[in-house]
Amino acid sequence: MRILIITPFVTTFGRFGTYVHTGGGVAVRYESYEQSLLEAGHSVRVLSPDRQTIDTFELMSSQLVAPAMHGFPFIGLTLSNLRTFLSAFAWCDCVVMPENTQICSISALGYLLRKPVVLNIHTNVAQMVRSNVVTGWVAERLYYAAIKGAKMNPQLVCNTVSETNREVLEREGIEVSGVYELQTRQCDELSAEERARIRQQLAPGVSSDTPLVLFAGRFLKEKRIDRLVACLPANAALVLVGSGHDNVHGAHHDPSKLVFVHAGFVPNDVIYKYYQAADWVANASDFETFGNTSYEANSVGTPCILHPKGGHLSQIAKEGSNGWFVNFDAADDVAKESFRRKLFERPRPTREQIREGVRAARPANAVSIRQAVEDAVARAAGRKRGDCLGRIYIACALLLGTLANIVCECLVLGVAGWRKVPARPEAKAKVRLIATESGAGLNGAQEAGGEHVICTNARDTRGE
Repeated sequence: MRILIITPFVTTFGRFGTYVHTGGGVAVRYESYEQSLLEAGHSVRVLSPDRQTIDTFELMSSQLVAPAMHGFPFIGLTLSNLRTFLSAFAWCDCVVMPENTQICSISALGYLLRKPVVLNIHTNVAQMVRSNVVTGWVAERLYYAAIKGAKMNPQLVCNTVSETNREVLEREGIEVSGVYELQTRQCDELSAEERARIRQQLAPGVSSDTPLVLFAGRFLKEKRIDRLVACLPANAALVLVGSGHDNVHGAHHDPSKLVFVHAGFVPNDVIYKYYQAADWVANASDFETFGNTSYEANSVGTPCILHPKGGHLSQIAKEGSNGWFVNFDAADDVAKESFRRKLFERPRPTREQIREGVRAARPANAVSIRQAVEDAVARAAGRKRGDCLGRIYIACALLLGTLANIVCECLVLGVAGWRKVPARPEAKAKVRLIATESGAGLNGAQEAGGEHVICTNARDTRGE
């Protein structure tokens, strides 16, 4: 099949550099989704600001929008982008997207052009806008209204990343078809010498018997790094690795208190080594739909300490298996004592206990991106078009949602300020293919064991 992905971010190291913190877990997941679809023998085209395959408006700072949103890429519905969308929709068999800034527009195009759409909700955007936008309640209502508007398309399938977030969405009247399971990377186990070397790199001078707690992620206020620092018990070291607009290094880096800050994102193969070098991975955030870093840490045998809210509740089925909960909303001394007991008095879970804990927390209806796409295409093929009046009603509702989508985007960009980043013509033409192990992908069009890029200008790549 030919899959079109439309997303603000598709890699943790895209064109945006220091702004990539706004991508976070969505970027990691879409990198994984793209690779998974390619390995299944599908051809994939990506429309994304960080690939420069579509015109983008970068959000600038203002009184309306917090600094954390500075640089966030809006995919505007310009005439140039509309031509790109129409060309890409004509080429593809299915569209995949996260909570995009144009979900109503893309859903409307999918309905009018009879293309199934897979909408993946990864982030608790409602809570994020409450934290970062002055008119937070209004933005939250508009966010849920946009999803409901997009869902008017009967060929749109909605999935999310945790049972907890599924419940949140369904309370808002949004039907969710499935829950994704995060695909982690395979990596070699570190030797004792390598682990000791990396520990010294992360926390110079800290002894091997001092518990080393790692936070990896964006330095933004909704991550509540200040709570991790305030509740860190004595004789434990905390390492903060990440990037963002919050001045975490200036505010918290203090080796005398065993708090070490390493600003800047690192490649995935490196962060997995950091997970193995740490004794624990911690996250005090109260807005996660799913904690990617804690799950990744579990995959290499490192337990986690999480705040018991949001998607974190879906990740530890039984305390003491793959991690522990600490209520970081409690008073400092209470949270610090709970943190201390988990680090020093409770037995650290073994690798086998962690694996069992992860298995126990696995969603019952877990789906892969391959399954989601195949199910969406099968459902669309078996769906009757309905009566003429019904189709007109849905089309009008989606077009009205598209108009509201454009008006809201213009208001935000007009108040906050923006900078246009045009797409590169040569980037628009690329469709990535990856060979299957047998070379049988795409009717044998690929070579076994190799990977290459074909410029297609949205043509069918079969047989090229």
